[in-house]
Amino acid sequence: MNLVIDSWTLIDKQNFLVFLEGLKREGKIEWTRKILNTDMPLLALTTKQCKDIAKQISTGNFLSFLDLNLHTYYENVAINGFLIDKIKDFATMKKYLDNFVKNVDTWASCDLLKFKFFNKNKEGFFSLS
Repeated sequence: MNLVIDSWTLIDKQNFLVFLEGLKREGKIEWTRKILNTDMPLLALTTKQCKDIAKQISTGNFLSFLDLNLHTYYENVAINGFLIDKIKDFATMKKYLDNFVKNVDTWASCDLLKFKFFNKNKEGFFSLS
């Protein structure tokens, strides 16, 4: 699937879910569930796969992708986290982060975020609730 899209649509959303489901590693789902301790549906994609997918999406309009609010699988949350980490404007990042945290149910989702521009926005980050 081409993941470099200028404006993500509902059709793109459905195609993306089909794409992700095609990568599903059925034999690793229960093992992954035990490690992640999540109740979300899983496809058992590797972190590297999620990072690579996010990297491809980020070369297009990744904010348009984030606006789709895809949280069907844990892997959607992971991909969203990797994309949020690429946002350089604090106010924009906060908007998407506020939505992201509503879908976090495992330590692994929190570990995805690096906040590379923390030092430039300490007050903003400290004010997050």
